[in-house]
Parts: sequence; C-alpha cells; structure tokens
Amino acid sequence: MKRFVVVAVIAVLALGLVPSVAADEALPRLKLFDAVWAQECDTGFGIIDAQGDIYIPAGWSVKISGSGSWMPPSVQQVVVPTSLSFSGSMLMMPVPEDGWTQMAWALMAPTGQTVAEGIVYGNCVTGELWIKFGDIYGPKPPDPDKRVMGHVQYDTPVYGMADPATALDAVLTAGQTWFVVAEVTGVDGAQWYEVFVSGFTNGYVPAAAMVLEGPLP
Repeated sequence: MKRFVVVAVIAVLALGLVPSVAADEALPRLKLFDAVWAQECDTGFGIIDAQGDIYIPAGWSVKISGSGSWMPPSVQQVVVPTSLSFSGSMLMMPVPEDGWTQMAWALMAPTGQTVAEGIVYGNCVTGELWIKFGDIYGPKPPDPDKRVMGHVQYDTPVYGMADPATALDAVLTAGQTWFVVAEVTGVDGAQWYEVFVSGFTNGYVPAAAMVLEGPLP
C-alpha cells in the first residue's frame, strides 16, 4: 500500500497544481531548468527537487509516467480544469538508497498534440541525476494521414464548438485553404468540419462553407 501511496503523491507533485491568479498569456509550456538532491541517499532514500516553469491552459492535460527499481511502471493522464501558472519547485521525487526512479511527463493540447516533454532521472547507487526537456515553438499541423485540404467557399466565423452559439472572433475567408481533420454533427443537426486553424485548439465551421479535396481520414 505504501508503494502506491507514494506513486500517487509523486503524480500530484509533478503537476505543480497551483491555480494561477492571473494566467500567463504566453504559449503553454512545461519547462525544466534544474534538479538537485534535496535529501542525500545515505538517509535511506534520496529526494530530488526538480525546478521548472509551467503554464497550462484549462482543458489541456498532463500525461505522467513513473518507473523505478522499486515500483512497476505507471501512467496517469490528468485534464487540468483551471488554468495553471507556476514557477519553482514542481517535483519532489523519492529515490531508494539501493535503486533508481524516473518520472516523465508530456503536456498535451486538447487536440491530442504533445507540446512539451520532460524527464527527471535519479540513481542512488551511481549518484546519477539528470533532466531532459523539449518543446515545440508553435502548433504543428496534423499528420498527413489525419487531415485533408479544404477550400473555403465563403466567409465564415470560426466556432469553438459545432454550435452556432459559439462563434469566435476569427473568420475564414473565401479562397483560403485549411486542413480539415474531422466531420461531426452539430447541435443544430447540421454537418460541421473540425478545422486546424494554426492554433493549439481546433475550430469548427459549417460543412457547407468548405469543399474538401478528398475523403476525410
């Protein structure tokens, strides 16, 4: 039981779940910039203090993967209900005196796209301690096998959902081309296209507003 309790604690700490009073308007991020031994291994188990900087918008998710010499691999994905902005100590990770622990995570947009990834690894036997981090600088288009080019037939607002009541400020204009990733039935009973609009979150437009170059994947 103690093993699973510790794993759960690691997952919560890794998220750094501190609600933001004023959400940072910069790009979503989950960055690592340092890791140190907060407690040395000769005390029975070491503790790694990983420092980081995060901004996670509401609706995004963090996928956490833990492994080690003392526990079976575990994976947990958590959708963040409230925007989070945090900088500082974001993970206190225990490492057994006779083994190792690794914690990895990925920051994922509502589209399922991975925007940032990080790993913290510590080994009390060898004294090894390292972090890795990587992110992308802007949203990537969907993979070729998950999209089809669509031609805009007339000016149309972009909607946050397949719902005429959710119009956004953005507008697709006649003659433009955009990647369409799915077709759905809207709340109005009509067909809508889910469109990649060069953001981390896709938009929706009425299907009548676009002509596709081929079948949807």
